[in-house]
Amino acid sequence: MGFGAFKLKIGKDPVDDGDRFAYARQLVGKDTFLGTDANTGYRRSEARHAVSLMREHNPAFLEQPVAAGDLQGMHELKELGIPVVADESVFTLDNLVAVLRAEAADVISIYVGKSGGPSRAVEMGRIADAFGLDSVIGSNGECGVGAAAQLQVACAMPGLSMRFPSDIIGEYYYTAGIIETPLNSDGRVVHLPDAPGLGVVLKPELNAKFK
Repeated sequence: MGFGAFKLKIGKDPVDDGDRFAYARQLVGKDTFLGTDANTGYRRSEARHAVSLMREHNPAFLEQPVAAGDLQGMHELKELGIPVVADESVFTLDNLVAVLRAEAADVISIYVGKSGGPSRAVEMGRIADAFGLDSVIGSNGECGVGAAAQLQVACAMPGLSMRFPSDIIGEYYYTAGIIETPLNSDGRVVHLPDAPGLGVVLKPELNAKFK
């Protein structure tokens, strides 16, 4: 198993983040996919400063560099030439429309839970695709059942990005899984199970324990 893409959390101090990104780039290599996620941490000026420091090390994307409601700031940062991913800016369909109107992102990060469930998540992906934006599936650290739902949504989403990886990685955060058969993944590709429903079942001992 080997991971082919990485995301560095930033958003506190542009200078420190620039140094950390340079070190991360050194560790993973110059050709490895390496993006950033500020989780709304920067003001506009800080985000621009961070971009100026990281640019030479080829950040693959800037995820939610400024406050969720600062769509003008996101638009301005998008003009710097590094793809901007909208995450906290998009919870609802109205949020998505606002991002589209402001031309505030290149990619929409869609969460199954945050969007209101699988059907709404797919709908948001279809709308983003209709306007020429890529979509990726975001993660809140889901266990096996949640990850299976992410995978089903990803496979139903017409505009799922092939350029930017989705975060169907929740199970890797835990020492033990909750589903009987783990999702078939090599760390780069996750395969859709062919069983009914979400394609997974809880471990029998968990069913017995929480019955």
